[in-house]
Amino acid sequence: MVNDYTTNCFCVSGSRLDLDEWIQAFNNIGFKSYKRTVWDPDSLIKEGNGQFRGLGWRLDRLQIKYDQGALLLNPAYPIFEYPNGNPLPYVSSGLSNPAINSPSTWKDLVEVKDKLVKASGKSLINVSASLINDPGTRVKRIYQNDKDYSIKNQINSNDQPFNIPAGISLIATGYNPTSNKTKIVDAALLLRKTLQNRGCECELSFELPIFDKILSKIERTTHTNLTPLIFIGLNGSHGDVVDNGILKLIQLLEERNIPFQIFSYKNWNNFAAYSICSSVCLKAGGLPFKVSGSEILDSSKPIIVGLDKSHDRVRRISTYSIVILNSVGAILHKDKWTTQLDETFRDEDTNKTISIIHNFLIESHLEDSNIIIMRDGRMFKNESLNPWEKLNAKDNLTYLEIIKNPTPIIYGKKNSLSPLVSLEGFSEGFLCPIWDRRNGLGKTRRIRIRKNPNNYTIEQIAELLVATSYQPRLGPHPTLHPSPIYWADGFAGASDTQLQFRGFR
Repeated sequence: MVNDYTTNCFCVSGSRLDLDEWIQAFNNIGFKSYKRTVWDPDSLIKEGNGQFRGLGWRLDRLQIKYDQGALLLNPAYPIFEYPNGNPLPYVSSGLSNPAINSPSTWKDLVEVKDKLVKASGKSLINVSASLINDPGTRVKRIYQNDKDYSIKNQINSNDQPFNIPAGISLIATGYNPTSNKTKIVDAALLLRKTLQNRGCECELSFELPIFDKILSKIERTTHTNLTPLIFIGLNGSHGDVVDNGILKLIQLLEERNIPFQIFSYKNWNNFAAYSICSSVCLKAGGLPFKVSGSEILDSSKPIIVGLDKSHDRVRRISTYSIVILNSVGAILHKDKWTTQLDETFRDEDTNKTISIIHNFLIESHLEDSNIIIMRDGRMFKNESLNPWEKLNAKDNLTYLEIIKNPTPIIYGKKNSLSPLVSLEGFSEGFLCPIWDRRNGLGKTRRIRIRKNPNNYTIEQIAELLVATSYQPRLGPHPTLHPSPIYWADGFAGASDTQLQFRGFR
């Protein structure tokens, strides 16, 4: 383990960076390659679906000042249909292949670096990293009665939600309800007990998965303050094909704006009930907790907008998603639509987004609010910020790019939470909101500030982004995604087999 902070990013001494040269170096040490992915052919293992998964690296070039490039080696796990073939371009979920989300260990990186140096005869010089600020003592989760926890400790609490739903009428149902009634009811009893322990009033009933029967039961609660929430059990796992009858029920619930929560008989346990409470609380109109300690969020209380695109390679379409949040992370509005298959945010989609934001601000009497746009990924050369000049709130609009790939991994012993990281020779800032202390590494995101009329500093922006990375979401754990992008990405990718982001009103 290293004592100082270093990265999986390398400068090449005495020459300009040529990715093809380093792909050839990998070939020379026994790796196979396809485009910018290299893998060890002896690492392939057969998975349950009949495909093969390998272990390797994805090579990228990161731009340094003065038109220099640095070699980035991120771990890659390519999937193959045949052991001797090239990696599949996309996996069944439609995501790009290979996945490059799991960080490697420092030992893995050193071993492959030493082999490359020996094979190429050139030096690879690690780019060092500096941790700039630590908001871990300032940014906190706040629950009912102002009970707070520093996010630096990453405590998952069973405390009462910051805003407790007025009450929940939990209507349990599910696939094949006769033979599985006991499983459904037992799961609902555990969820009700967990909600009641958090201070939520919760009534429970059971119904067959027939929309008219469920609707009739809902109508009998209209005179109460209880929010109906349909608790739907499935006999499968995430990504499995769902029964057509259940899909029809879900569609009818969505058309009536009735919230629902999916769960699996197979994977239901005490932790699942604990974890699902955040989602149920949000769907019932509550807020599990709020995050404070970000100067931007606490002082100006901006409206935050997340933008993302999800891709269906089979149907050759993309889904454009917009989510509008308030400063404490509550979802105020969401929308999505299909568009042309590519990564570009085209003007027609941007113009529609601007119209949605404008109408929302007018209807909510929030015309004077500061607006922060968080866009998943970078702008492309054929994109422009010019359409945003049409928005009435343009003078209060901050536009941020949050770039997931390619970005470096930071290595070193770390006792603080420093979301803002600088890399030697780089002009951009890097965000590292969550650190894996066990393995001594952190996965980063790149920050680009494209529009900044309020002259926020990069430190203020980093503090904002780390605070939103800890805002409420489906489960109790934070992620590397700020909440506006987390929700926009989740809603964009929701489908008939990806149900976890469905059921919101």
